[in-house]
Amino acid sequence: MAREARPPDLQQAVALYRQQRPHEAERLLAQILQRHPKNVDALHLLGIVAQETGRADRAVALLRKAVALAPRAAPLHDSLAAALTVLGRHNEALAHWDKATEADPQFADAHVNRGTLLNKIGRPEQAVAAYDKALAIDPHFAEAHFNRAVALGRLRQYEEALKSCDRAIVAMPNFPEVHFTRGTILAELKRTDAAIDSFKRTLALQPDRAEAYYNIGTFYLGTGRLQAAVDSLARATELEPDYADAWHNRGIALQDLGQYEEAIVCQEKALALRPDFDFLLGDMLQLRLNICDWAGLEESIERLKQQTARGEKALSPFAALLSVDDPEIQRKAAELYAAARCPADVGVVPFGPTRRSDKIRIGYFSADLREHPVAYLTAGLFEHHDRSRFDIVAFAFGPDTKDAMTDRIARACDEYVDVRGMSDAAVARLAREKAIDIAIDLGGFTRYARPGIFAQRAAPVQASYLGYLGTMGVPYMDYILADPIAIPEVARQGFAEKIVHLPCFQSNTIDLPVSDTSISRAEVGLPDTGFVFCSYNNNFKILPWMFQAWLRILAATPGSVLWIYIASAAAVRNIRAAAAEQGLGADRIIFAERVPRPDYMARLRLADLFLDTAPYNAGTTASDALWMGLPVLTLAGTTFAGRMGASLLTAIGMPEAIAATLDEYEATAIALAHDPDRLAALKTKLAANRSTTRLFDTRQGARDIEAAYAAMIERLWAGLPPDHLVVAVA
Repeated sequence: MAREARPPDLQQAVALYRQQRPHEAERLLAQILQRHPKNVDALHLLGIVAQETGRADRAVALLRKAVALAPRAAPLHDSLAAALTVLGRHNEALAHWDKATEADPQFADAHVNRGTLLNKIGRPEQAVAAYDKALAIDPHFAEAHFNRAVALGRLRQYEEALKSCDRAIVAMPNFPEVHFTRGTILAELKRTDAAIDSFKRTLALQPDRAEAYYNIGTFYLGTGRLQAAVDSLARATELEPDYADAWHNRGIALQDLGQYEEAIVCQEKALALRPDFDFLLGDMLQLRLNICDWAGLEESIERLKQQTARGEKALSPFAALLSVDDPEIQRKAAELYAAARCPADVGVVPFGPTRRSDKIRIGYFSADLREHPVAYLTAGLFEHHDRSRFDIVAFAFGPDTKDAMTDRIARACDEYVDVRGMSDAAVARLAREKAIDIAIDLGGFTRYARPGIFAQRAAPVQASYLGYLGTMGVPYMDYILADPIAIPEVARQGFAEKIVHLPCFQSNTIDLPVSDTSISRAEVGLPDTGFVFCSYNNNFKILPWMFQAWLRILAATPGSVLWIYIASAAAVRNIRAAAAEQGLGADRIIFAERVPRPDYMARLRLADLFLDTAPYNAGTTASDALWMGLPVLTLAGTTFAGRMGASLLTAIGMPEAIAATLDEYEATAIALAHDPDRLAALKTKLAANRSTTRLFDTRQGARDIEAAYAAMIERLWAGLPPDHLVVAVA
């Protein structure tokens, strides 16, 4: 006689489940429930199996049966809440976690699970409270510490989040996610080196984590370690070929290294992966301008203008300055960019009109207080500020170059604060603690700039000056410093800021070193005879229609050459090809490479006439030329960037070198090349005016800017809003 089969045992089902044999466990559990339909443990495990095999609806049905049979069983409520979470039924899930913790107040897992859902649905404050309850039960609960760190990060309580991460690491040092999260928190705190170390620890545990390579590369990029950035970002794209952000930042690093063609390849890849990548079309326009690749450029610019007018995030603000002679489009591009990248923090506590010190405290914020054109212009300003009326504090960020210009500016300020390792919010808080009255942004939307500091309101008065020649399109910048030529009254509508008219907007430092070594034309590749037209502007400022004008000037001036700065071999090829199309020989264009600034300044003496670019004029480069006695011919446009040359020439008393039209520009250049006496008279006038006019009067320039600062702060103290201001000519 056959022996009767033994009934299935729940322990067997549990063993099968733990062996990751869910379907076998499920069959066994079904047999148990056929015999014992009210077996709560079988219902519970079967519900868990159903959820883990993608059948959350069935899981909920099974777990509800179990809960009905044992309503005070905390683990059942916990499992049911988890299944409801999968179905997106969050309120029901929270209710069951509440029941779980009511049934068993010491159920730490339920508190953590509840906190995780609260964090997921955007209630991080309540999530932290839930994690705190779990940690009160079990202070060493690693998962609670980790999830608490995540929630605190969302609340921007980064210091406390870091502490929670560190506690989690003590309990589970080999969990890569906690090291990764620690890295992101340190990133927010601007502790770059520590963040990189955390991401490297992540990679030691999880070598194929593309996002960790991406973050490391992005930090290297932000601090100027460009080749290391390229290498790390390349690894990210190898691991994850569809990683659009990694391709994008890899392109930026290559661009900063001057490897423009490789950068274009990366950006094209990013755009192919994400066709609506914010502002990338504008960035790619600038990239192409860097190598003088003008194929289809006019059509691209027109398309970008139309997209910007429609409110699309296509044209990056700096690219708009380079390519569009239209203040309204430039303003729209800035507004779109600022809204996406650095909106005003509405939670910032406003300042009152209270006078806080006998002296006005000025904070200059810049990534360029180093060997950089902004520093060349402002070093003298810092040195000539009236310390009886003003305290000067520099807030420095950007690449840590530790060069002579950094040292000079640090010495020139009452206080020099390195804030590279601080978040935007922390820098703004520091400025408030230091009672800065007027915060001056020297960067705008340029490389390494940090407009987010101003979005946090670093000072009761905030103004844009010198480094970015356009509106920032934001409500938190009160003023922009310019002059009546750079921004005429009729152009005010192109600016979100109130305009401060100085007699001359550009500050200058006149004692920068110039090489005293005698340099011959032959040494720099110039012919021994013939007229030398010069344009040392960055390649991205050369637009094809301006280059065509230069070629016409050369054609009308036999024996002349065009001496231009070229940053890459690709630009050389494209420039030569464009000249050859017009029948101009290669010997008519001479390419200058980058040399130390003292040598560059001395070389300017070898040229006869500096040809300015448009719609973005020369700034520091034009002042360099004028200081070295080289006349500048400019074409005045309608934007701040396009009227900079006119501003400088007006300030030095040479309006005859300002052309109103392209035809006038060409005619003037040709006439000066054919009339040595007229050119000599222009140079004589320049030599005389250099020491008698405002452009290079650094001391008077400082007084003018101080008068502007005093007018701004007096309005504040009087309880008046910002308004357009004019500094009278002293």
